[in-house]
Amino acid sequence: KEIVKLKALNKDNMRTQMIQALRKKIKDIELVVDVLKQELQIKGEMSQQEVNEYIMRKTLGGPKRFRPLTREELETKINELDKKVVDTEKKLAKKINNNNDSSNNKPNNNKLNNNNLKENNTQSS
Repeated sequence: KEIVKLKALNKDNMRTQMIQALRKKIKDIELVVDVLKQELQIKGEMSQQEVNEYIMRKTLGGPKRFRPLTREELETKINELDKKVVDTEKKLAKKINNNNDSSNNKPNNNKLNNNNLKENNTQSS
């Protein structure tokens, strides 16, 4: 029984070591990709958006199948959503300014209503 337990622990330890090694490999590869992207931007005189589009074109050349989005695709989506947020904020600020301007141009109905109430109260007394 003890031998079986030791073998199981050893297998778990090996799996953990393999997972850690794969994570380290992924981190190293991502570092290389980032350096290559920077070099493309500098030497190729490309913007980050152009580099991301270039990478997406090269990685999507294969057969269509279900796959997760790449970092470059996610960055593109983030940039698009950021632009939408800025545009929406501008529209909202414009509407608020228009509402403030239009409310300043209208006569103050609250003062009129207060005056009418005072007149009604004095007449009824």
